[in-house]
Amino acid sequence: MKKDSEKIIIKETIRREFGRYDDEESNDLILTFLVIDKIISRLIDQNIQPSVAIHYFDQWINLYISGDYELEYSEDSCEVTCSFIVNSITEPDKHLLESIGMIPDTLFNRMNINSSLSQIEEINQAGNDMNPDDSQRYQNLIKELINLIELCNLVSLYLNERFSDCQKALFLHDFEFNITEPLFLFFLIDINVCLISGEAGEVPDYFDDLSDSDWDQEELDSLKGFIYWTAGMYLEGKPQGIKKILNDDTFPESEKFWFLHSMSICPYIEDNPTKRHHYLNLAENYAGKKIHHLMQLIEDYNILGFWKDSLRLIHKREYEYGDDQLMNIPKARTLMDADKHQEALVILEKEMAKLEEENVDMMAMMGDCLIAVGKSKEGIAYLERVLEIEPDYLDALLILGLHNFVEKKNYRMALRYLLAAEKQNIPFPEIYNILADIYEDLGLMKKSEEYRNKSLPN
Repeated sequence: MKKDSEKIIIKETIRREFGRYDDEESNDLILTFLVIDKIISRLIDQNIQPSVAIHYFDQWINLYISGDYELEYSEDSCEVTCSFIVNSITEPDKHLLESIGMIPDTLFNRMNINSSLSQIEEINQAGNDMNPDDSQRYQNLIKELINLIELCNLVSLYLNERFSDCQKALFLHDFEFNITEPLFLFFLIDINVCLISGEAGEVPDYFDDLSDSDWDQEELDSLKGFIYWTAGMYLEGKPQGIKKILNDDTFPESEKFWFLHSMSICPYIEDNPTKRHHYLNLAENYAGKKIHHLMQLIEDYNILGFWKDSLRLIHKREYEYGDDQLMNIPKARTLMDADKHQEALVILEKEMAKLEEENVDMMAMMGDCLIAVGKSKEGIAYLERVLEIEPDYLDALLILGLHNFVEKKNYRMALRYLLAAEKQNIPFPEIYNILADIYEDLGLMKKSEEYRNKSLPN
């Protein structure tokens, strides 16, 4: 009776004080496996059926707890009492939690773990009638659970920011899984711990290993960017900040460039051009002589509207290497962003003369530039040709839509192009605002309001 009272008190305390963290999947993952860890660790020695603890799981989901707890067994081994300490100090850092958030939801679905436990229960109920096949299956299930439990203990250490203990666990445990997702979670934690703990020099080897897999380059770049900015956003709030990574001499300069570039496109600072500009400025220090680093910086500066920085980099390149044909198109695009269309047109005409076949990107730029310098008929011809080749080419649709609305007040043609652009479902508030203006001019106020509302942030 005393034990029942203790259990009730524990449950009431949890429900009242700690059942507040709102990420059900993460809490379910950590709590369920940590409890199973203590049960499974005694299963083989004491031959206790794990099913006796299943009913506890439903009482404890949606909690974030530490691994500091004890299990007490009744004399007949049919009942387990768990006393544990709840971690009530802080919730996990959101960036650490996000850094392992790429794992599919199904990986840690409680149905999976309960299915394994049910199979174990069935085997246990067989008692002395267990055949050799059942015995082997039992051991395989236990091994599978233990591997997942160790991984989830690793998650707990990671989210509790116990990175030294993480490194020890990573070194000591040999994780074996039949599916790739747990190994990928192991990979994510391992690489983030390296970045955060000042051992960033080991990171490139991880990506080299992935490059030999079936990942394509775009997927690898996206993963690398995600890992870099989640680690960077976590470090930003710490005393040393990202200096810990930038001051690491073992971390290659080119990787520091991509780390800072990833920080500049982090979704958390998407609406902060000043901060994005700051990270791009820092990235310049690690661009080296690589042309693709330079072109990436120029493109990013132009997107943010910092065309003066782009021109500075272009002029510096021209000063060091003379006329560089690889820089002509980025230079023309930058001059267009700077409203220096006549200068851009001179470059584009030279580049167009070199082409042996039609290039829609160049033709779209040429059309835009010609319209800007007053040669609308020629510009429209280029853009219409682009749409003949690629009917969904977004830039051509937008330029023609704007030209017909602003310059010609041809609402019918403007709507034709802009509605076609809208159908591509690309988040582009400017399209909605222009459509709202058109419908307002046409006196269709309800339609105008509809598009105006679409342009607002969610």
